Amino acid sequence: MNAIRAEGITTRRLDLLPLRVEHAQEMATVLSDPALHTFIGGAPDTPQALLARYQRLVAGSPDPAVGWLNWVIRLRDEACLTGTVQATISPSDHGPVAEIAWVVGTPWQRRGIATEAAQGLVTWLGRQPVQTVIAHIHPEHHASAAVATTLGLTPTHQRQGVEIRWRRRMRPMTPPSTGLDNFSPRHRLTQYGGQQPDARQSGRVPQHGHVAAEQGRGPCRPVPRLLSIGTCGFGGGMLGVGSAWRCTAGRCDHRRRTRRGPCRCDCWHATLIDGTAAAPEYYQRRRRVIYNALRYAVNQGRLKENPLDSEALMNEWAQPDVDVAVDPRSVGNPRQVTEALIACSYVGRRQGPRFVAFFACMYYAMLRLTEDSRLRRADCHLPQIGWGKLILKASAPEVGKEYTDNGELHDERGLKGRTKKAVRPVPIPPELVTQLREHINRFGVVSDGRLFRSESGRLVPKSTYSRLWKKVRELKLSPEQLASPLMRRPYDLRHAGVTWRL
Repeated sequence: MNAIRAEGITTRRLDLLPLRVEHAQEMATVLSDPALHTFIGGAPDTPQALLARYQRLVAGSPDPAVGWLNWVIRLRDEACLTGTVQATISPSDHGPVAEIAWVVGTPWQRRGIATEAAQGLVTWLGRQPVQTVIAHIHPEHHASAAVATTLGLTPTHQRQGVEIRWRRRMRPMTPPSTGLDNFSPRHRLTQYGGQQPDARQSGRVPQHGHVAAEQGRGPCRPVPRLLSIGTCGFGGGMLGVGSAWRCTAGRCDHRRRTRRGPCRCDCWHATLIDGTAAAPEYYQRRRRVIYNALRYAVNQGRLKENPLDSEALMNEWAQPDVDVAVDPRSVGNPRQVTEALIACSYVGRRQGPRFVAFFACMYYAMLRLTEDSRLRRADCHLPQIGWGKLILKASAPEVGKEYTDNGELHDERGLKGRTKKAVRPVPIPPELVTQLREHINRFGVVSDGRLFRSESGRLVPKSTYSRLWKKVRELKLSPEQLASPLMRRPYDLRHAGVTWRL
């Protein structure tokens, strides 16, 4: 029998109240806009129909193993209901699974309420015996996709009708017996059933390094049952969602987990789940992770040697070349970039204007997106006339909530390719000085001094500026240019900035 019951949840602005039948009358008005059914179909319930539905929900699921948990969202400052969140708790072979959903009335949308309410729900579920959180989202419902991304959910290849299943593993699955029980769980990489590992069991090495073995499977060399996962597929575990490591010798079908012959860990290469080869950069990043994990195991005396240092690997396998060339077709000229920045200011009432200076920094100062997101007022020297200067001290790459120590979407790091305390001065032209001064005067800065932020004051997620840049291209470029690689990514502005400087 499902023992999880809905409890009151409090967030910064909201109260999530367990659903009661009395809420039906007010919620009928909140949910009365037909636009809320654009992606889920149907039409708004009448007050009588909503009352009957709430009576069924409050009564609970007829299946004792399934729990129906429902809340209404109350905006504390306005003392009104604004929407609902829900979680359906079901059993599975790997522990309880919570399918979540959320809806916010049209008058209260675009205020971060859905994100805050859903985040409060997921945080609460994290304190319950829930193994996995899933959500089903229409592929064209970009707002819900952005909320799911903020919650740490990732899209899968599973579908329910036309909707895509998004999933987040709340805690790792119970690992099988490994034969290395004296290995500390903190240093053991376990098979996660194709999902991302928990934040406490992933990340940088050696603080979060993991090595594992599985009973009866491993490389043919005399390393004690090592790397069954390394040689026979992570399935999207530590080496990334949607990857499978396969033996190039063709003697094993690792995807089916069947053993047809000896497998050598120096024969594998990265492939995507559709069978196509992954990009060389993808392979190099994942290989660095497993190499450092193995090196840490050697330093701790768990292994005698790092199998990836073997002479056979160096003689029989060549690392794929990384293509670092920039497609010249993607680089915009100064006129095209200037017009794109102007077009950005016309996208929406606040969204576009808030990002003009964000994109301008990538072009005029050639900042990386991770540096742009972390730019603070104290880093900017903006004289009234002439050139200014930016002093870059940190970056904030978006790595996912499951891979940061504080549960945030972004991780605070030093500059790329430099020591932690290194700084990088960047002279900026008068055009950018003017843009930044206007941005600060109009939108201000966050309490910690950051220039650029989301509506909720957090670091800007990739999904936000990517969607905005897509709208800018559609507004600015002709159909022929839109189909070309011209300024297809925000990062292409950095390449254009280098060309402009030259």
